[in-house]
Amino acid sequence: MNCVIGGIRVDFVPLSSALEMFQAWMNSDTQRYATTPNPEMIMAAQRDAEFAAILNQADLAIADGAGLVWAARMLYGTAQSYPRLAGVDLMEAVCAQAAQKGWRIFLLGGERKSTTGCSEVLEKRYPGLKICGSNSESFTSESSDAIMAAVQASGPVDILFVAYGAPRQEKWIAGNLPLLPQVKIAMGVGGSFDYLSGRQLRAPKLLRRAGLEWLFRLVRQPWRLRRMLALPQFVVMVLKEKRKKSRIGKLSPKDLPK
Repeated sequence: MNCVIGGIRVDFVPLSSALEMFQAWMNSDTQRYATTPNPEMIMAAQRDAEFAAILNQADLAIADGAGLVWAARMLYGTAQSYPRLAGVDLMEAVCAQAAQKGWRIFLLGGERKSTTGCSEVLEKRYPGLKICGSNSESFTSESSDAIMAAVQASGPVDILFVAYGAPRQEKWIAGNLPLLPQVKIAMGVGGSFDYLSGRQLRAPKLLRRAGLEWLFRLVRQPWRLRRMLALPQFVVMVLKEKRKKSRIGKLSPKDLPK
């Protein structure tokens, strides 16, 4: 099911359903792209209409953030299930699926050590995985042509994982995917290369299940505090939406879960 939070569509789907969607997209002639909204991205979209439109036009926008689960429960009730699906978990599962299906993967963005390490780890973990290329060059207006040439030179690409960080990766996908007809699916994956390469440690599963992965990241990376200042703003925004909903008595049909 999907919900609208802060004017942004979020798809609450389990991993199995997301993988079924990727399989269906592979059998289609239409290019697709997936995003991984979290509360920080939702708040960034409030100030960036272009970013908001890109998120809402995505073919899949998984709920990558415990705050989105909380927001959905606040706005739409607790009768429904709102599964959280981290982008790094979906990326790894797609790579496992790609190894079985023979899909070709390209890794774009990230720091060189993370991108190279991610490629090595995934190929070792999933024998048969075809990583047809990678490019960790920093994305600037000057490097744009070289980056596009690197993707084009890799030949057919079934799935392009882009790790420039939000909103740059989503804007890059929206602007460049139509220019890369040999790419079937693109997905913004943020810091997933860091986690899969082992250069960054993920929170223990117990903390992830408790919705405290953000706290683990903050303890290990205090510089994230500035970014996480968006979280209180997100809470205030959701509470205002909840109050508006209560005042109106019900959401308009366009805002109801589909």
